[in-house]
Amino acid sequence: MNILAKRAVLNADNQLFRKAHPVLLDIFCRGVLAAESKRLILGAFLSIAVSPVGWVIVIFKKAIHLAILLAVWWFLREEIARYGSLGYMLVVLAAVAIFYKEIYYELLDLFINLLVIVTGGGFLRWMCAGYISGTGFRQHYLTSGPMQRVVGSMVAAIPNQYRSRYDELMNLYLDSNKPGNEENLNRFLEEYSQHVELGRH
Repeated sequence: MNILAKRAVLNADNQLFRKAHPVLLDIFCRGVLAAESKRLILGAFLSIAVSPVGWVIVIFKKAIHLAILLAVWWFLREEIARYGSLGYMLVVLAAVAIFYKEIYYELLDLFINLLVIVTGGGFLRWMCAGYISGTGFRQHYLTSGPMQRVVGSMVAAIPNQYRSRYDELMNLYLDSNKPGNEENLNRFLEEYSQHVELGRH
């Protein structure tokens, strides 16, 4: 199964996902706290480097909107040309309006990844420590849209033993409709909770 695809197929309304999501984040956060700074920095660099690839999918999804914009420009190109740079500025603003949400998230992702790089992974460790502590705004913010995209891209940077458990749980969730997998998922969650409780004593 494609790694990028499987981490995108998440349904917050699914009861099993609501049970699995906190454990996924807990595994991720413990992995971040155990990871070397250079791995976190490299993960952030790679996330920035591959982000343009996602725009291929975005443009494909917005193809109808772009086609309408290009059609309007084509039929009105002479009138637009009469207004000079102002006319073309309006066309650019229309394109920005189509992609405003994606541009906003792209800039936010870039900012967060740069924070990870500049702080040597310290920002992500700080966020994860707050999540594991169970108190404060960091626990809430790590579940927000911007941080969830960072989590999805940074899973590859955590140590293998944490990444394998994260992938195992993710696969159990995504395949939970198959006979026996929901039971396996619940067993995994129960055993993990017991493991965490033992680690606290």
